[in-house]
Amino acid sequence: MTQQLSDRRLDTLAAEYVLGTLDADTRVKLQRLMITSDRARQAVWRWERDLNALGASLNDVHPGPDLWQRIEARLGLASETTADSFEQKHRRPSRLGSGRGWNPFQSWVWPAIAAALVLVMVSWNTWQVPQPAPTQVAVIQDASARALWSVSLTEQNLVVTSTREVTPSTDRDYQLWLVAADGRAPVSLGLLPETGQRQLARSVLFDTATVDVLAVSREPEGGSPTGQPTEVLYSAQLVRQ
Repeated sequence: MTQQLSDRRLDTLAAEYVLGTLDADTRVKLQRLMITSDRARQAVWRWERDLNALGASLNDVHPGPDLWQRIEARLGLASETTADSFEQKHRRPSRLGSGRGWNPFQSWVWPAIAAALVLVMVSWNTWQVPQPAPTQVAVIQDASARALWSVSLTEQNLVVTSTREVTPSTDRDYQLWLVAADGRAPVSLGLLPETGQRQLARSVLFDTATVDVLAVSREPEGGSPTGQPTEVLYSAQLVRQ
């Protein structure tokens, strides 16, 4: 699929993905593509890096001390006494005149603006937090070549993302293992998410040993009772970026 996308089209999709303007269906399709396509992952990471750098270069703008009170009042979240006090303090003469009755436009526009402002503030703060770039990645697939998990190794941790192909279990867990090339026993890296994303601790073996593969086993609920894989299902190699 990724070969059918031109570099320009893929770059546009990656930009809209990072900005959060893609429609839901296209966003899901691009997320799936990122699991198996280096081109797609690199396009998204490039936009994240550049936009994070742009955000970090801007000067901080601190809101006024009464901003939160104004938002609460507009959304109807403030206490009645606080809201009355706020309205009296900030009330302005209406251009439509006080004798024209209820204005339906004013009844919804200010709550909508306030809600949008809250969303922008939260998104802006999240956007400016730089995300660690992966140094190595792996895609764990089943026998039918369906992608189940993507594993990104960063300098701080392991970020594991599950796909919709993972079948959740009520009495079993999936466990991730590091298999070193020197023949030592597999080392547990933690339990894998069956939905969504999970961060796992980065083992020092990634820096001190040659990693052969990552393996996934099926274990009793809570993980391997013996400290070793019980039933190995899948394996994948880490690929350096």
